[in-house]
Amino acid sequence: MAEVRAYFQVAYKRFGDNIPKVIDADFVRAIDSSDDGLDVALMSMDLSTEKCMEYLQEPRVVIQERSKLAGKKQRLEAAQLKLDRYYRG
Repeated sequence: MAEVRAYFQVAYKRFGDNIPKVIDADFVRAIDSSDDGLDVALMSMDLSTEKCMEYLQEPRVVIQERSKLAGKKQRLEAAQLKLDRYYRG
């Protein structure tokens, strides 16, 4: 059992170590590697914190779907609590 736990601890650590590398490769180095005039376009763009956050934001459809599902989850959890109380006595 200890071997399995050790395996998952190592896998978890490696996963956590790879996240910053993926972000660096996809967002930071991807900009440097392109030679299609993107550097000139980036120099003229507004790269304020607010604008960068806007670029990295999820699409509105995804945000709406997530909020809809969160509401559904809350309703189901409330129904489950009522059923639990009903069947317990």
